[in-house]
Amino acid sequence: MSDVILVEEGRIRRWTAAMFEAVDVSPRDAELVSDNLVTADLRGVFSHGVLRVPTYVERIRAGLVAAGGRPSIVRESGATALVDGDNALGPVAAGLAMEVAIARARELGTSTVGVRHSNHFGTCAHYAMMASAQGLIGICATVSGTNIMAPWGGIDRMLGNNPLAVAVPARRHPDVVLDIAMSVAARGKILMEAKRDGTIPEGWALDGEGRPTTDPETAIAGSVLPMAGHKGYGLAFVVALLAALLPGAAFGPEIAEPAEEWSRPGDVGHWMQVIDPSRLREQGTFEDAVDRAVDLMHASRLAPLATEVLVPGELEARTLDRQRREGIPYPHQLIEELEALGAGAGVAVPLAVP
Repeated sequence: MSDVILVEEGRIRRWTAAMFEAVDVSPRDAELVSDNLVTADLRGVFSHGVLRVPTYVERIRAGLVAAGGRPSIVRESGATALVDGDNALGPVAAGLAMEVAIARARELGTSTVGVRHSNHFGTCAHYAMMASAQGLIGICATVSGTNIMAPWGGIDRMLGNNPLAVAVPARRHPDVVLDIAMSVAARGKILMEAKRDGTIPEGWALDGEGRPTTDPETAIAGSVLPMAGHKGYGLAFVVALLAALLPGAAFGPEIAEPAEEWSRPGDVGHWMQVIDPSRLREQGTFEDAVDRAVDLMHASRLAPLATEVLVPGELEARTLDRQRREGIPYPHQLIEELEALGAGAGVAVPLAVP
């Protein structure tokens, strides 16, 4: 028996939306959150997909996320705006912020939008790609909402892995999409390995005393390692300055861990930047230039054992196309957990079906 279950995209989308509606999220917002999480899974980023549903739902039920939160612009000037998330689900608050950023970049050529009082919002790529889908360059960063990384040379968890995404529009090729956390591996990947009763590679994490570990449960109690050593730590710190301090969101010990802190809201911060490339060169020529740049990368001679050269986002685009055709592979344990959650809320969309 396979250790995974293939679930058709439409079925998991309906289940996810229904699950959020069952905890009093509006149909529109439930659809936004469902699209965000399922698209992450379709692109193969399972650490930020429906794996997150139980925590999101639990925090709504605990009154720590506002099911009916209504994000709004509370400060604006020229190309800048500040969105107060009203403690809504992260995809709702961040989705509004990127819509505002896109509109201002259309008008003014570029924009910067900060978000405070939000929550975990899925992948940064989701919002950056909202811009690239409209021929704009999208940039998105966030504090991860969880202190899982120690400062370089320390052992106390004071930072998230604070991801950053950049999405650049192309024409013939898929948009170039870089979405990286500042850790060697996303903590969600460690959580997924814990669900599989697996192990993690050496160099991903430390235990609570700063010693290397390959046990995911020990790693969850410890800290993740920054990518590229002190450079990854530096990037994580700078992202926190932009995505947390700039909009006035929580930073360091002020951040409430979504799966562990049940006494206060998260107050997660995000930061969006959008650039209209047509302000710097003739309409459409930038996308053509991006295509040629991708072609140039593809034309490189291959290293030993390599089969092809890819650019950021290309593998995820292929994975999305394949899983739309074949179904999304989820671990049995996760599907069982989701179905139990749905059954308890009266959600009658079965997942584990042929």
